Amino acid sequence: MTDRFLQIDQILRKEADKDQTLRGMGTTLTVAGLLGSDLVIGHVGDSRAYLLRGDDFKQLTTDHTLAQALIDAGVANPDDPASRSMRHVLTAAVGSLGDDVPPQVQRISLRGGDKLLLCTDGLTEMVDDTTIASVMRRAKSSQGACDELVNLALAGGGTDDHGGNAEQDGYDGEGGHAAQRAEARREPFPVHARPDGRRRGHGQCG
Repeated sequence: MTDRFLQIDQILRKEADKDQTLRGMGTTLTVAGLLGSDLVIGHVGDSRAYLLRGDDFKQLTTDHTLAQALIDAGVANPDDPASRSMRHVLTAAVGSLGDDVPPQVQRISLRGGDKLLLCTDGLTEMVDDTTIASVMRRAKSSQGACDELVNLALAGGGTDDHGGNAEQDGYDGEGGHAAQRAEARREPFPVHARPDGRRRGHGQCG
């Protein structure tokens, strides 16, 4: 997965070299895929991957922002004005990685009932983690959770564009194996697990 991220980064750099209007372009990218019963996450930027496992709602990725760098260095706390003002200043993006900034890649063993969420800051800037987790727990489907999260973000003043798609091993309200593939650009996508591995269902939000 690291190689794929670097390949995309190189393609964007070449395109920017050919067209001056594209100089400095870049993008955040957070992806998830399955290797057997393991989940593999690849990440660059300030989009996020979350895992809901029972009562535990955990952010899997680390923001590549100046705010997070200040927090990690012990210089600031998350709620400090200095760190809040730096939340949108990226320290890494696809299109400006080069060889010195590898993407964050991790592999996680999934359990029955696990739910995965990929989203951008269009959601997390407007809806707190406690509310996101609550929506994911009570939603009867991935589509329903997605719709409610988008509506909450918009009600909170969010203006980011929304769009994307998710494919998953179906959802029956009981949990089970995990997503076959999920892609998030400007949209949250909860993905639910089933133990039988059957592939059923396709959800879109927009």
